[in-house]
Amino acid sequence: MFFNLRLLERIRTEPLPLTGDQSVLCLRSFLDGYAHNRSLRAPEAIWFPINDHLRAKYGISQSAHGYPELLLLVSSGDTAAFTLFFSELDEYLTAHGTAASDPSSWRYPLPQDVEGVERLFPLMETLRAMEARPAMYLGAPSVTRLHAFLAGELTALQDDGRDIGEMGLLHPFESWLNARERFPFRYRWDRILLFRNGGRDDDAFDEFLELFRSYMEDVLPQ
Repeated sequence: MFFNLRLLERIRTEPLPLTGDQSVLCLRSFLDGYAHNRSLRAPEAIWFPINDHLRAKYGISQSAHGYPELLLLVSSGDTAAFTLFFSELDEYLTAHGTAASDPSSWRYPLPQDVEGVERLFPLMETLRAMEARPAMYLGAPSVTRLHAFLAGELTALQDDGRDIGEMGLLHPFESWLNARERFPFRYRWDRILLFRNGGRDDDAFDEFLELFRSYMEDVLPQ
């Protein structure tokens, strides 16, 4: 699969502002969100067949699992799997280099090739799709992975210099949620929802969808 090498180096250097956690599951969600709103065809993109690489190195038989699950299998936990991802990337690049990164043969449209692409995946459309099929987008209903996915979408829009559109609603929603809970300090919206749901990630995901709809209706009436 293709990976944006420059983006991965940004994540490696300072993961928390991007993926939200040093988590291989959040890393995958962030990268999926980034790809959802941005073409993969870029000079810094590389081909890294990570699933095949991991199966061959660790003697794992063919399976339908993706690289987060494979890394979790051979690691002591989510954070260790996040670190191992970058170690495996370095190992692959040392052996193979970036020769496979020539974009001339790729067929992904660049953002400027698509008319009106800045509104291609507005926030509410994305959330409706996730509510219907959360496993398809996040692997499982998870407010933590949702936060990472939406952070990836927002980063892609900002990197391309495009209008962030409805994605700009997440910051005031977070302020609204903090004020609603009367916390003395500001906390991330996914952290608040996890706290409210006793750490149950799936229940916090469901509550986000409910509360965000309430926010849209109460604070931003149509």
